[in-house]
Amino acid sequence: MFQRRSKSMTLRAERCALLRRNAMGFEWAWDGIDWIAAVVSVMASMALGFIWYSKFAFLKVWQEDTGMTDEKIRSGNIPLVYGSMIVLLITTTIAMALVTGNIGDGL
Repeated sequence: MFQRRSKSMTLRAERCALLRRNAMGFEWAWDGIDWIAAVVSVMASMALGFIWYSKFAFLKVWQEDTGMTDEKIRSGNIPLVYGSMIVLLITTTIAMALVTGNIGDGL
């Protein structure tokens, strides 16, 4: 009639109890982040973006749809654009690592 709890269910229950004890209702597991995977994720995302918006892929289609010209692109603040992109990718990667690390095993 009663099923035995599996190890993952027991770990999940312990983690939920730990989260309930936390005053904020959520515990950040910074030690659970795989930093090498985070760096690789940021680099892969940037590489995919560079390929996607290259002259060989969809640059011309994107320029036609947005009305951007080569002159407008060159006149922009390129270091600010790339710096912002890197900061946002790092922030997103760390946030996803923290959230998925606190969900637990079994997903």
